[in-house]
Amino acid sequence: MIKIPNILVKDRVFASVITLLTGTALAQIITAVSMVVVTWLYSPEALGIISIYLAFFSFWVSLASWRFEGAMLVCKDDDESDHLFRLGSVVVVAMALISVPALYVLMSSGFLSFSELPVWSPYAAGLSVLGFGLFMMYRSWSLRLRELVAIKRATISRSAANAGIRIAGGVLGGGVIGLFIAEVLGSWAALAAVRKRVVQTRKRIGPSCSWNVKSMLAVGARYVTFPKYEMPSVALNQLASVMPVPMVGALYGAQAAGLFGVARLLVAIPNTQLGAAISDVFQMELAENYRSKQYAEGKRLFYSMFKKLALIGLVPLVASLVFAPLLVPVLLGDQWAQMGGIIAIMAPWMYFAFVVSSLSRLLSVLEAQRFKLYYDFLSLAMVVVVYFVSLNGDFDLYYYIFLISAGFVICYSVYFSLLCHVIKVRLA
Repeated sequence: MIKIPNILVKDRVFASVITLLTGTALAQIITAVSMVVVTWLYSPEALGIISIYLAFFSFWVSLASWRFEGAMLVCKDDDESDHLFRLGSVVVVAMALISVPALYVLMSSGFLSFSELPVWSPYAAGLSVLGFGLFMMYRSWSLRLRELVAIKRATISRSAANAGIRIAGGVLGGGVIGLFIAEVLGSWAALAAVRKRVVQTRKRIGPSCSWNVKSMLAVGARYVTFPKYEMPSVALNQLASVMPVPMVGALYGAQAAGLFGVARLLVAIPNTQLGAAISDVFQMELAENYRSKQYAEGKRLFYSMFKKLALIGLVPLVASLVFAPLLVPVLLGDQWAQMGGIIAIMAPWMYFAFVVSSLSRLLSVLEAQRFKLYYDFLSLAMVVVVYFVSLNGDFDLYYYIFLISAGFVICYSVYFSLLCHVIKVRLA
């Protein structure tokens, strides 16, 4: 077997990260600048409503393909990937349809603060899940084909569409409707940006295999660990991640949910943009090491990425702790002044999430998803306990967020230990 020289691997990883970062950096700037404008155009209550909606969307869309998009990266050949892509896309359509009654049930039951959502919210959810779910399938093809430029363009397109429509809606007095339209069109803008490039590249490397339901189901059965273990794991993880927003709404009202939701959006920008770019490259390179049985190189990649992430994450951590309480009232106005303190309290949580979550895709590559269930149960239990403790203890918003942040720091520390165990055992 031909071994790739270590220096070439390092250069390729660096080049791949830079390619994605040129897109994510611009997306970060668009998101950050637009949020300054958005907070002047919308009230905390309005942004609280969209934050509650996004809690449902983030949970549902993470399950939309039954996690088959991750399996595409470890398929043995392109024919398998074709079959899995089609199977995953069919599942996305079905999950998008189911999301409509699912959100309606949450709203009509009065669960937490979902009753605050407009009556037409489920239809917006269905459209958003369909667009973003299909985007995730095409995004996996992009990673497999190493078409990183397509992902870069999609990242920029989604951020630009979302920001532009939010601002336009605010200027025109669209209120909450403008925020929902931005989410729907942002999902479809990402899909449009990535699909054309992937289709062209796939045709260039050879014809796709024909549609065959039997083959699709057979390949799906081959990678059943993804829906069997990874999907429940992601469901638990997403519940722990998104539930604090509607919980804050239930405990402290829509305005507090808006403060918490926007604070989390801002402080998590490095995670959603920079962290996602590094995760994509890490998953792509580790999958290649695993397929070619270069296990030692895979271990080196893991620990090298960990050190770099730990250092990079210090920049937003220090900035959030030191500057957020001072700058938020100046930039966003007095009605958002509390958010500066909220960002500072959440900063350690987001630092650990940035480092550990970026490395967690190794479980998908190594088909060791069941190990993550330990972390998922722990984090969800922590979120539920903090909610009931705060409910019965009459704690204020700051103290609730402190408990959640401290709890997630502990949970992510346990998670990282699990990742180290898996990399040691599976790449022995």
